[in-house]
Amino acid sequence: MKDGYHNTGEHSLAIGEAQIRAISTVLNDALSGEQYSHSYESQPDVRYAWVVKFSDNTIESDLDTEDVVSLPNSDKRQIISLDASSKRGFPKIEVKLRGGGAPHWSASASGSDAMIARFKGPIEEIMADTKPWWSVFARIDFALYVFGSVLLAAIMRVVYIGVYRGDSLFDPDPAQAQATMTALKSFGLSLFMACLIASAVVDSIFRKHLFPKFSVLVGSGLKRAKHQRTRRRVVGGLLLALGLPALTTWAISKNPIGVKGAVSEASLEESVVRLRS
Repeated sequence: MKDGYHNTGEHSLAIGEAQIRAISTVLNDALSGEQYSHSYESQPDVRYAWVVKFSDNTIESDLDTEDVVSLPNSDKRQIISLDASSKRGFPKIEVKLRGGGAPHWSASASGSDAMIARFKGPIEEIMADTKPWWSVFARIDFALYVFGSVLLAAIMRVVYIGVYRGDSLFDPDPAQAQATMTALKSFGLSLFMACLIASAVVDSIFRKHLFPKFSVLVGSGLKRAKHQRTRRRVVGGLLLALGLPALTTWAISKNPIGVKGAVSEASLEESVVRLRS
């Protein structure tokens, strides 16, 4: 009986040599025992092949596992997608790992129930293993938060000046209010453009250097991953260093140490007086 299987997932992907080899093993095992339709050709030992696309839009096809894990994956020619599929003559099986704006994976198979059973469970386990712990951070639209925060701060500042100094839109003089409105429009447009450019730059740095959406950890990809891990630790340390004083101040305000110390000293003096008497 023929049946089909298809599954997909959208999340950040971190694909290492172990995952690449595991996918190859699953494909080969799933296709083992399946009928080879090209009877006029001898059945190949390797039943699948890889296709790799790079950031310079070049493609290398018909690669085996050793070819893929030994790719340079340099900074100027990074791997942006990996596809593994069954060779001609075997039932159709495909695994796709794609980068770009919305990284995702997909797996599909068309063949016997036994073949799909050998493929489905193992490939889903591997795909779950490709999801890095920082996936939730990589999905955050960081640029939107930066832009929104800066714009909100600017609006709050304008309102504060208007209320405190009384020379903005809150001024009852229509001429003064109109002049303030014109100035605010120019200021708002300039702020919008500046924040948009700054947010795009910050977002690019955020994605590339801290929480990449798609990374292949072979060749130079291992070095990039090591540098990203170091940067995350540095940023985490800075946030912790900035956050601890504020947390300590808050804790002291909730439970003043000085008062407790004063009470303890007073109690001690009272005990000493009682002992002397």
